Amino acid sequence: MEQNNKKIGSKIFVPAVCIGLFTLLAAFFTKISPRVGMSVGVFVAVIILRIYSKSNTPSVFLKDCRRMMDVVGPLSMLPMLLAALGPYLQLQATLQLELLFMRLAWRYLP
Repeated sequence: MEQNNKKIGSKIFVPAVCIGLFTLLAAFFTKISPRVGMSVGVFVAVIILRIYSKSNTPSVFLKDCRRMMDVVGPLSMLPMLLAALGPYLQLQATLQLELLFMRLAWRYLP
């Protein structure tokens, strides 16, 4: 482990920078979605990590993904929940505003 640490050094940050770089390139310089750029960046990062160490097999990546999702699983659902509730809450706010206008009109208009 220590030998890998000395061998790789600060190059370990290259895959993470690669993901962000591909996302920004896709967002600003192409007409494709930044999500596609991020996906391409992830695949390039996996290839770079595979080059760094032959022990990085696909099963290692899948186990690490599983472990991370076990840790942040419920938190990763929060944005989806808020996105699903957004239109509902907007509709409720609109209905409350309309109800307020109806009450004001009923009270003050002859």
